[in-house]
Amino acid sequence: MAKISEQRRKYLRELLECPTGRLPSEGEIRRMGGHEKLIQRRLRARTELRLAAKPLPRIKGWNKTASPRKPPPPKGRWMYRLWSADDRLLYIGITDRGKTREREHARSKSWWPEVHHVTYQRVHTRAELRFLEAEAIRRERPKYNIQHNN
Repeated sequence: MAKISEQRRKYLRELLECPTGRLPSEGEIRRMGGHEKLIQRRLRARTELRLAAKPLPRIKGWNKTASPRKPPPPKGRWMYRLWSADDRLLYIGITDRGKTREREHARSKSWWPEVHHVTYQRVHTRAELRFLEAEAIRRERPKYNIQHNN
């Protein structure tokens, strides 16, 4: 999350013609008119404000934040990493059911509220997946992995 000063935030909101309300969509910005450089400046201002947005409050049982979070992966073999808000590695796991596995963790793990975002890595074979998981756990030492974490 990028930090910007209040003065910069005020300038960006004035540029977007939304002093306190929601940010306009890309289409709304283009419909505001003006020359192409002004439109590009407004689009960059919108992006900067979105990146500086404060996270939304957590909803019980699931991690919903305003932070950039990759969508659940499609079917296939995946190694996933669960990260805290301060980018500490919490857990490394493997799955071929990405979204379902996230929900299982959310229901059964007491540490789930610490999870801020998830990253996925595609792996082609099951043997390679198991090997990479064990190596990653040994090297990266996630906080909540028990297996392979001596």
